[in-house]
This record gives sequence, C-alpha cells and structure tokens, in this order.
Amino acid sequence: MSSLPGAPWARASFRAGAEPLAALALALSLALGITACSSSSRRDSDLGAESLDSLQREQSRGSLAAVVIRGQPRATVCDTLDAVFVAAGFRRGKAKGEQLVFERPASRGQRAAYGNWMGGEVLVRMRIDLQLQGKDEFFVTCRSFVVREGGSLGEDEQPLARSRMREFRPLLDEVANRLN
Repeated sequence: MSSLPGAPWARASFRAGAEPLAALALALSLALGITACSSSSRRDSDLGAESLDSLQREQSRGSLAAVVIRGQPRATVCDTLDAVFVAAGFRRGKAKGEQLVFERPASRGQRAAYGNWMGGEVLVRMRIDLQLQGKDEFFVTCRSFVVREGGSLGEDEQPLARSRMREFRPLLDEVANRLN
C-alpha cells in the first residue's frame, strides 16, 4: 500500500496502481454530469417545445415529441395519425384506453441491442396521447418503447432511448403540418 502526500487529513491509502483508476472514474463521472446537464437543457427544443406553453411542457415530460393541433375534431386527428404512422411502416396496435398505439418490427440494430436470447419477436411501440386542451385543440404527445415478446403473456415493454427521437419526431411534425 502506498499513501498520497499532503496534509494528514487529506491522506488516503490506495492499492498500488489504483490512482489511475480513481482518476479515470473521476473523469468519467464529470463527463457524464456535463452530458446530463446539457441534454436536459436541450429537451424542450427537441420536443418542439418552442410552441408549447409551460403547462404543455410539463405534460410532455417523458415524451419524444409533442405538438398542438388546433381546429380539428378528434376523428380527423386520429385518422391523420393513422395515415402518417402506417405510411412510416407502423401498424395499428391494441389501444389502451384513449391512447393510440402503433407498432412495427424492430430494426436489426434494435433487435441486437434489445432482443432476447430466445429469438422472440422484438417490436417498437409508439404510444400517442391526445389531450383535449380546449374546443377542438389537442395536445398530442408521443412516447416510444421496445417490446420483447410482443403480444404474449411474457411481454416486456421498456422505454426506447431518447436518442431515437430524430427518427420519430418528424412523424408528429408531419401530422401537425397536415392539420394546422
């Protein structure tokens, strides 16, 4: 064992060779802290939140994207969401309450990252929430999940990484462009 030079209160004992590991651990924790702070400051603009008020920003927490649709009935919003997501390769999934659900098979990379060892089906599931904000004004949020063994009793649904936002954000933008 060696000890670090310095004031008696600052001395610590390390195994030989542990100092570089401690320095590496400190550097990694600092880098992760900086990354976490910078990603949280970008969150609102990533959602398209420049057009959202503070209540809508709060309601969109955990979502990949959020848009406001004005002047359209619910049926038209749902039909447009259907058209856009089906054109992007999704199929309508089993709805959960007022939520719209769309699914598609996972890509090869997603299957490798999230798949199971038994070779079961891996899906990407999009959950779309439509919240009535006023007369014919809907706040639409989108959350994505990776699903192992989709549709079975052993189904395992996990949130998909926010880095996938670039892939799915344009879908809600397309809906907003068609309806607003």
